[in-house]
Amino acid sequence: MVLLDNLKTFKLSSGELEGLITTDVISGHRFYFGEASRPNTLTFCLTINGASLSKDMSQRVVPVVLDRPDYSGKLG
Repeated sequence: MVLLDNLKTFKLSSGELEGLITTDVISGHRFYFGEASRPNTLTFCLTINGASLSKDMSQRVVPVVLDRPDYSGKLG
């Protein structure tokens, strides 16, 4: 699970992020071990207010919209 919480941009368009989300294998250098790779089994969660996404990114997201709860006046 990868959480990108409370993004401050209103226009999210990143080729690197889109590539990371869609790639089959993630690879990179691991300290003291050399090159390493693993299957991309990650799930990405982004939280953002008033998002404006690129066309490619908007076709891949599942938006979850939260509303303020009704005030009941009681605690607990």
